[in-house]
Parts: sequence; C-alpha cells; structure tokens
Amino acid sequence: MKKQMLSVSVAACMALSLTPATAFAATPEEAASSAVEAAAVSDGNAAVAVDEVVDGAVSDVVVLSDEAGNAVEAIEETPEASTSVAEVNGQAYDSLQGAIDASNGEVVKLTSDIALDAQAVVSSEVVIDLNGHKLTRGDTNKTADLVRVNSKGALTLRDSSGGNGTIESSNFKKDSDDKLYAGFAVLSQGSLTVESGTYKGYYGIVASDADSSLSMKGGTIEGTYIGMLVQVDANATIDGETAKITAGTCGVMVSGNKDATEDPTILTVNRGTISSPVFAIAGNGMDDGTKIAINGGTITSTRGVAIYHPQVGDLNIGGGTIEGAVGGVQYCGSGTLSISGGTLASSMPYSSFPSKPAEQGDGNADDGAALSLVSRGPGYQDNGGTMNVSITGGTLTSANNAAISVYRLKKIDDVWKTNSDTGIENYLNALSITGGTFTGGAQKGALEIDSAAAEALSVTAGTFGDNPLAFAKDGYVAKVNGSEYTLVEKKGLTSGTYVTKDGDAITGDDLASGYWISSSDNNTYVVAVVYVPPVTPSEPEPDKEVVTNPDGSTTTTVTETSKGSDGSTTTTVTETTEVRED
Repeated sequence: MKKQMLSVSVAACMALSLTPATAFAATPEEAASSAVEAAAVSDGNAAVAVDEVVDGAVSDVVVLSDEAGNAVEAIEETPEASTSVAEVNGQAYDSLQGAIDASNGEVVKLTSDIALDAQAVVSSEVVIDLNGHKLTRGDTNKTADLVRVNSKGALTLRDSSGGNGTIESSNFKKDSDDKLYAGFAVLSQGSLTVESGTYKGYYGIVASDADSSLSMKGGTIEGTYIGMLVQVDANATIDGETAKITAGTCGVMVSGNKDATEDPTILTVNRGTISSPVFAIAGNGMDDGTKIAINGGTITSTRGVAIYHPQVGDLNIGGGTIEGAVGGVQYCGSGTLSISGGTLASSMPYSSFPSKPAEQGDGNADDGAALSLVSRGPGYQDNGGTMNVSITGGTLTSANNAAISVYRLKKIDDVWKTNSDTGIENYLNALSITGGTFTGGAQKGALEIDSAAAEALSVTAGTFGDNPLAFAKDGYVAKVNGSEYTLVEKKGLTSGTYVTKDGDAITGDDLASGYWISSSDNNTYVVAVVYVPPVTPSEPEPDKEVVTNPDGSTTTTVTETSKGSDGSTTTTVTETTEVRED
C-alpha cells in the first residue's frame, strides 16, 4: 500500500506508544478534516480509521494516537495498482512465463497487455487465452520470436474476447550491429494449435523441424513478408472456416529440407482463406522435399500466381478455389501433380506467350493460365527430375489465355525465351487428362501445348470450351452440347451430335443398339434412336363353347373380355340355342 504521512503537532518530548483502533467519520467529505479531532477524543491507545475523499475517490486514512489519546499522525492508504499480467484458475502472476510454468495444463488467461522483455517458452501442454489483450515486444527483447514452443511443448492459442487478442512481433535491431532482424509472433518446434486470435510479424507464425505440427482452426495470421512459414519437415494443417492468412509477399511458404529423399515438409489446406498480392502459397526451388494437399478453402493472389511450385515435391488438388491474377497454379519443379477437383482460374489479359520482363530473375512467369507446366531445366528439374501430371476432375478456366499451358522457359542474353528458342529439353514426362472441365480464351482455347511435350500428352476424357480433338488420342470423338465439347470413346454412341477428327468417320458399328445416324455433314454426325412404329395390340379372340342338348338342340356360349379407356375390363357372356330341325 502507498502511504502518505499527514503531519500533526505533538509535544516534543512525549513518549509514544502507538496502537491501531478503528472508528468511522460521519461522512466521507468530513473525514479528512475531522481525523485529528476524532483521535483526540478517543479512549486510551486509539487509532481511528476513516474514509477520505481525494479527487472524488474514497481512500482509507489511518490516524494514530498516543497513550493520552493525542493524535500523532494520519496515514492515507491507497490500494496499489495491480502488477499481474495473467492468471491461472484465479491465481494472479506478474509474468507470462511464470503463469506458463505454473499452469500444469490449465488455461493461462491474460489480464493485461504485455510487452515481453524476454521470449516466452512453452515446454509442456499449455493453453493461452489472449482474452482481448495484446502481447508485443519490449524494448530490451532481442529474440526473433515472442513465443516459442520447443520440441516437448504443446501450445493452444485462443482469444475468448472474440477478436481483439493479438500477438504482434515487430522487427528489431541487436545491440551488436545496426541490422534489422525479422520478428515472428510464434515459432513452434513442437505442437501448436491456433483456435482464434490475431498473430502478426514479418513472419506471422513459423513451424519448423520434424517434431513440429501446426493446426490452424481459426484466427488470423498477418505477415509483413510471409504469413505462415512451414519448413524443415514440419507438418501444418489449415482447417477452419474462420482461419485467415494474409501477407505482403507470400501467404504460406512451404520449404523443404534441401533433400527430397528425406521426410517431406507437409501442408494440408481443408478450409480457410489464404491471400497475398504475390503468392498465396509458394515453395522455394532451393529447398526440395514438400507435400502439399489442397482439399478446400479459398486461395487467392491479387497480382501474381496463386500457387507457385518451383521445388521438388508433390501437389495434390482435390477441392477449393484457386485464383491468381496472372496464373492459378504454376508448376515448374519436379514431382507429381494430381488434380481431382476444385476450381483453378486466372483473369490476366491476353498474352501471346508468357510475359516476363528482362530485368526479372527467377520467379514465376505471367502466362494467364489456370494451370501452367513449365520446363526450366537445371535449378528446377535437376538429377533427372520430371513432371508427372494427372487430371481426373476439377474446373480450369482462363478468361483470356489457355486453361492449361505447357512450355519451356529460359533467359538467354538477358531476354526470356520460350520453347524451341530456349535450347533446353522438355521435362514434362506425362500429362494425363481423364476428366475435368477446361475453358480458355477465344485466341488460345483450352490447351496450349509445346510441340516438344506432345508425346507426353494423353487426353481421353473431359469437357472443353473448344474442340479438343487435335490433342485427343485416336479412337475418340467429341460430343457437342452448345459451346461445350465432351470427349468420349468412339463406341456405343447414343443420341447426340458428334464431331470427329479429319479423316475419321462414325459408322453404324460405333453406335449403341437401337440407334442410327440420322444425318452427317463433313466431320459432324447426328445420332438418334431408331424409329419403331407403335404396335396396337389386337383384341383377344372370344372364348366359345358349344353344348348339344338332350333334345338335339345346341347352346353356344360366347365369353368376351374388353378393356375400357380407364383401364377397366368388361366381360360379356352370350348364350344362343339352336333347335334341331328333323
């Protein structure tokens, strides 16, 4: 408690024996002025506690007296401001680290904003509730990450306030030099679960090392440079409708361990939103060994390519919406790419071929394709590495360029060249299309394929915005429905309009039973059902029975059954007797 001494005149030589006692002033306003008087009239060794109004607030005043009852001093007692920053089960702690160490699996709830003077370390199972407060870097804190989860730690982050809780790590300068160092909100080498809250930094959240697992179920990550960095065999999953990642350059960077033969760095996106002006998701061509699965969510680049994949690694797209201003997905490393669902799109204006200014070094090319497969040679496809691509579903759309663009790219004499001008070989080993929907711009169409990659292409199914037969295998035709062409095998054809390759024809042997070619014009054939006139069933013969009577006459009984228009049946019995004439 803070104590303020109030002077009271006393005899200079009086021996004092001070003992506290308690009394109450009539009103708070009168307490301060009457404190000495109240003490003087009290009995014996008295101390009178009263209330005093100071700037409109009530505080405690303790007045002490001597043995004769003379007032000696009055002490104003004001409650000290709390120094606690967090609590665990109602127990207050003056430091976040103290609360973490004492939590024993219970929730650590922040009770005030904290400027951390040192890194907070999690080495066990801990839940931190930001509770609407802000965790920032203190002036003396020279560690990159404000919160670190070590390999034995398991941290869950949440914000029960509903949106204001934040961990923000600013960049900093060390005392030893004048360089600017990057700040991370959280670095996890153990287990990290993000349920809610906001996390900011040059890198928002970093998951690193083989023991590191990151699960983002909600919350917001904001990176000045990179939102989420997943590296060195870490495993990250984004699976929450409210999960949101934004960044100045790359929403999520997936970086391997430089050796594709080791366990991969893994990223799985099931739900959530990832956006950035440059790359929403990207790898690093120098750090191979990644495995990326996109099963849902919205992945967007407002000025660049939504997913840029220059490294050795596998990419599996089964769902979600992937859209980039200059390209949906650009795969220019080596490994396996599988697309079974989802939407890939780009809206870049028409370009005769990839646009890449001479001053640019490595990085993506702007081709406007929903999917581009780029052979770039050493540095991208090393040690015999190739691209193996399988498309069984999904929707790939480019507003003004090709839905799928396959080409070679290399910088020669400070000018970016494509295809035969590059002097490099094709690294696309296989592109198999057995399903999906593909629509390109009017000038390029759905498919734009480098002639050097033609033998790698196998197109046997799918729906296209223009005639795909130039790329299809022999034995296939396209069924036309408005502006769409669906590739089908040329056998068992049923009703519809079909087009064939030049020199090919549809014959009766290619049709299903009961169908015929109703018309044909050059390479266009119309197949229809064979017309069979309806058969009107004949009325059944009536039953007729003839009986010879004893008198020699005969009786004929005729039974007829007929069906009415309402489906009912009527039975009529007629008997006729003929008399025998002798």
